[in-house]
Amino acid sequence: CSERRAGGLSTVDASHLESLASGGRMPARRAIMVLATKQHTGKTSVSLALIQTARKLLAPSGGTVGYMKPVGQQWVTVEEGGEQIRVDKDAAVAHHYFKLQERLRLSDVSPIVIGRGHTKAFLDGEMPSLAAEAFEARLTSAFGAISAASDFVVVEGTGDRKS
Repeated sequence: CSERRAGGLSTVDASHLESLASGGRMPARRAIMVLATKQHTGKTSVSLALIQTARKLLAPSGGTVGYMKPVGQQWVTVEEGGEQIRVDKDAAVAHHYFKLQERLRLSDVSPIVIGRGHTKAFLDGEMPSLAAEAFEARLTSAFGAISAASDFVVVEGTGDRKS
C-alpha cells in the first residue's frame, strides 16, 4: 500500500479493497486505522468515506465492512439490549447510517468512552477502571467481534483532548 499525508491525516490506497472486490485473496491486514495528531482534522469524514467506498467495492462479492471507534470522547446515551449505555456520538451516527446494527453491537463499535479530564486522570494513574489490562481486554474483545463479522474494518482514532 502507498501512503500519503495531508492535513495531519494519513490515507492509504485501496489496493487491498480492489483485490477483494475482484475476487482476490483476503489480504493479511483486514483493517485500516484513520489517525491524526489533533481533533477536528476530518477523521470521521475520512472514515465514513472509506466505509462507503469499501461497501461499494465489496458489494459484488457479498463482502461486509465494519467500523470501530475504540475510544470516544463525546458521547450520547442509547439503549442496547435493554440497557442505557454511553457511546461515542460519531460511532452512533456511523452505526445507524450504515445499518451496522444488523451485524455489530454498538457497544463493540464504541467500546470505551472517556469524558473531559479523563485523559489527564488516566495518564496520572487516577483511573483504575481504565487499567491497562482491562482497557486492552475490552478493545481486543470488541475488535475481535467486529473483525469476525466483517471482511474489512475501518477503525477511527480519537483526537487529543488535553483537558
